[in-house]
Amino acid sequence: MGSGQLGVPTILTRSYFSSHYLWAAKHLAGLAGKTEEGHTGSPRFDIGHRAYVVNSIMSSVAFLEAAINELYQDAFDGHESYIGLLPPQVRSLLGEFWAMIEGDSRPTLSILDKLELPRLRGQLMAWDFN
Repeated sequence: MGSGQLGVPTILTRSYFSSHYLWAAKHLAGLAGKTEEGHTGSPRFDIGHRAYVVNSIMSSVAFLEAAINELYQDAFDGHESYIGLLPPQVRSLLGEFWAMIEGDSRPTLSILDKLELPRLRGQLMAWDFN
């Protein structure tokens, strides 16, 4: 740009769907719990209760996949609001992995494969699930 021209301002927003899925999982589990608390008598099939339970589980799975994808995408984009405490070399490596697993010739990876990939490659510390 020359002669005193200013660039066009850009405003970016980032929506993390993982938080939506997590809320839905908790909400649906709560609805299932209320149904169970109100039940008396012998067991019976309840389509509403079944829907709450199944969809709470599905939302939990969607949360996990979205959270993993968001971690990688943030690293790839250099968006540090949630990953800023990770060492720079870790953020860089996660971004490189994302480019590899989400590129045009990407392999098909499961949710857990995406989570385990850096550790299996021996380039990051072991994930601590305790």
